[in-house]
Amino acid sequence: MNKLSNLRCVDADTEAIAALPWIGNLIYLQELRDYRIQRKKKGFDVGQLKLMNQLRRLCIRGLQHVESREQAAEAVLEDKEHLRWLELCWNNEGKPIAPTACKDSLEGLRPHPDLRELKINGYKGHRHPCWMENKYLLGLERLEMWSCHQLTSLPPLGELPFLRVLHLRRMDSVEEVGAEFYGSTDAPFPSLEELWFDNLNQWKKWDVEAKQRREVFPRLRNLAIGNCRSLTGLITLPSSLDELVVRFFAGGDSWDLPEDEASTSTLMLHVDNLSLLQRCLQEGHLTSLRRLEIRGSLDLEAFARGLEERLDHISSLHHLHLTGVCRPQHLPRQLVTLLSLKSLHIVDCPEINMLPEGSLPSNLVDLQINGCPKLEQRYEWTTGPEGCTIHAKKINEALQSKTPEKSEKVYTTR
Repeated sequence: MNKLSNLRCVDADTEAIAALPWIGNLIYLQELRDYRIQRKKKGFDVGQLKLMNQLRRLCIRGLQHVESREQAAEAVLEDKEHLRWLELCWNNEGKPIAPTACKDSLEGLRPHPDLRELKINGYKGHRHPCWMENKYLLGLERLEMWSCHQLTSLPPLGELPFLRVLHLRRMDSVEEVGAEFYGSTDAPFPSLEELWFDNLNQWKKWDVEAKQRREVFPRLRNLAIGNCRSLTGLITLPSSLDELVVRFFAGGDSWDLPEDEASTSTLMLHVDNLSLLQRCLQEGHLTSLRRLEIRGSLDLEAFARGLEERLDHISSLHHLHLTGVCRPQHLPRQLVTLLSLKSLHIVDCPEINMLPEGSLPSNLVDLQINGCPKLEQRYEWTTGPEGCTIHAKKINEALQSKTPEKSEKVYTTR
């Protein structure tokens, strides 16, 4: 097959292509999804890629066998003007990889500046390559970095004007995300829609001060933080956030976020620890928040206790929706005594058996309780001209909300 020099496309098993020596003879090939460099076999060196300038998609594995910048440069990736998708993979095969040699090889693999998607997996260098700075990859739209365990700092990715998706996973040496991450621009990450941090075990601080006086993440739709056990303090959220949906996120090998019909003004925050959001609310970073939705197995009681004395910081909250929250047995009083609250939805929370003692928020006009059998057993609902009243079935207790406007929904139970 390696003599078919005019071949442009090969529809064959990945293993069959990976076992083909002298692949560099196919100079018109447009996709090479799994090229494996092998040290001891002829015809499997990185230089095979030199003349393959028609490639659109390329994955290079076995980069641990490339030991210098000069050797890596034999691939001449910089001349591949049609290349849009590139994956670079290192595998230590049980042997340690020298960080200096790893960085040198990545420096020599500088792609063409028109690259759109880049994945870096298993990189063992202490620092990112120079070509990830100085706005070299201006057209980059998606970046994924996995298992870069030795990397101590992140490149200035905020300077990339078209970057839409950024995934950072299994990076054990990054301790702080700060000014270097945002870069020198006044408007970092202008196009970013999805940002993931997963298994950054030593990450201790997200430097919120580094983004002051700058509008960051104006288009962010999905922010996921999972298995970052050392992270404390505030997390950076878009300024002037209006709607926030919080979902439980366990991280791990699944990279697919659940589809959601949220509007473009809604941020989906995926976390495994609600205290990260709690600190943002405590410090007054979400004063414009009007709608908060919490979904999944998150510790709602601890979250509410931390807000008890800082409710003035979420005084704009009009809508609170709780879905699938299974831990609390009663609804935290702190969250539902907000004077601004108009809408309260409790859905599929089987363990909640009691509403707050005393009364519902005075301005509440929309109460919906669905899939909460213990609440349904405890209370009965009546509707009259003066509003919606909830009576406990076994004790003398009545909770009442105001009469809704004609355009607003009354509570429902199913």
